[in-house]
Amino acid sequence: MADTDTVHVTTHHGEVVVHVCGNGPSVVLLHANPGSSQDFAGVVGPLAQTHRVVAVDWPGYGVSPAPDAASFRGAVTYRDCLVEVLDDLATQLGREPPPR
Repeated sequence: MADTDTVHVTTHHGEVVVHVCGNGPSVVLLHANPGSSQDFAGVVGPLAQTHRVVAVDWPGYGVSPAPDAASFRGAVTYRDCLVEVLDDLATQLGREPPPR
C-alpha cells in the first residue's frame, strides 16, 4: 500500500485498524468478506494523490482483532457491528457519521 499511517481505533466492538494516507476529500475503502485493506493495495497510491484514503480492516480481518465472541450471534449481529464500527471510526477520525 502507499505510504500510510496505521491507526488503532477503539470502537464499541474492540480495536479496529485503519490505514490512512493522502490529503483531500476522504475516500473510505471497505473490503468484502473475507478480505482486508490489502485488497486495495493497487488503488491506494493513485487515490492518495488527490484524496485522504481510509482503508479499514473490519473486526476479525487483516490486522484487526476479532470482535468479542460472547456478543456474536451470527451474520445479522456482525452486520450491526459493522454499522456501529463505521460510526465510531467516523467520529474518532474527525468526520461525522454518515446519515442512516
